[in-house]
Amino acid sequence: MFGLLISLVAGFLTPYFEKPLAEPLAKAIGQQIKIEHSEMRLLAFMLALLIAAVVCAALDAGGMFSVVIGTSLGYFGTRIVEMVKAAVDGRPKD
Repeated sequence: MFGLLISLVAGFLTPYFEKPLAEPLAKAIGQQIKIEHSEMRLLAFMLALLIAAVVCAALDAGGMFSVVIGTSLGYFGTRIVEMVKAAVDGRPKD
């Protein structure tokens, strides 16, 4: 369960990993692999998934499945919360 929470946080923080982590990595590997600007969020997500996996392995918390599910749910967390709020309030989805 702790691994799932770690992964949720990592997925939620994905947009915040773009500037400090994804962009420097893209520049570092730019000679070998061309990373488009539109792929920067994907690179940040992959780094968040890697960070969550390393932290969970170091703490012996959670398995591979919980890390993948938690990171994915964390990434879409704000959208999922808005969808649930709209369903509870009976509003149509935008």
